[in-house]
Amino acid sequence: MSLFTLAKAQDTTKVKIIEEKTKKRIMLSAENVTDKSHDVFFMVNATGFRRSASRPMIKTIPAKTKIHLITLIPLANVESKYDYRLIVQDKTTNIGIRKDHNPIKLKLPEELLVFTRKNHIPSQELIAQLKVEKITYEEVDFDETSVHRELLNNHFIAKNINKDSVKLPIVSFKKDIHLEVKTIDAVRKLLN
Repeated sequence: MSLFTLAKAQDTTKVKIIEEKTKKRIMLSAENVTDKSHDVFFMVNATGFRRSASRPMIKTIPAKTKIHLITLIPLANVESKYDYRLIVQDKTTNIGIRKDHNPIKLKLPEELLVFTRKNHIPSQELIAQLKVEKITYEEVDFDETSVHRELLNNHFIAKNINKDSVKLPIVSFKKDIHLEVKTIDAVRKLLN
């Protein structure tokens, strides 16, 4: 058995790779010699060993500790060689995110929103008229959950409107909500 080792390392003064060779195996460990934790990227490219070791590893090595990385078992009567790549970085600090207890107040957009319902004839007629007139709008299904739908529900609650008694189509323009807008003329009045 012949053995060839090549190390490509970024900074071996912080983390060192320790090779422990016995008769039938080679154990590779990382030893942090500093007082700070370090993140390491470690990858071994090996041929002539029992298993392919070319899977990369990313590990955190605490200060002044040694961690086992991989064990290589050479095949009998085969030339065995390996090399490894080690990249050492300082341990990154976690970013603390403080949750704000004040809810974000969302507002309806300035553009024209039309709340409709599938198979609702007045809604579909208004949409058809908007298309013919080439008026830019966004259609929102009244029965499906969406951000716009939640904003509409919040408006109903604020104005003490029973949402079950509301008739469609509903139009929102410049953050104002208009109930039961059925004609293109009513939409034109809103736009002007």
